[in-house]
Amino acid sequence: MHLLYLDESGNENDPVDRYFVLAGLAVFERQTYFLSQRLDDVQRKHFPNHPPIPFHASWIRSGKSFWRNVPVEKRDAVLNDVVKAIGFSTSVRFYAAAIEKSDTIYGYAAVERATEDVCQRFDT
Repeated sequence: MHLLYLDESGNENDPVDRYFVLAGLAVFERQTYFLSQRLDDVQRKHFPNHPPIPFHASWIRSGKSFWRNVPVEKRDAVLNDVVKAIGFSTSVRFYAAAIEKSDTIYGYAAVERATEDVCQRFDT
């Protein structure tokens, strides 16, 4: 069995956002432990003896929350190590759907369309 994690980018109801994006990754269930260990190693390397830190790429890039006081060079290094940790596993697969919103596709309809697209690719 593969586990699928999805997250959205953009606001499905905000007309300013032209696109709604749903993206994520799937990993074979027996590989989640090893992926988790590699991500824990990234935290130990950069922030030893610190409680768990969320590795949200947009937060790291923009300096949101915890990342506000972390220098840009360090944030870049963390992102690079996170990508390497995820890329190390041969069982990780990435999925995404970008839905261009219109008068008829927005809000729940955009979320539904994106979810259907990603799930269809995942099932295939």
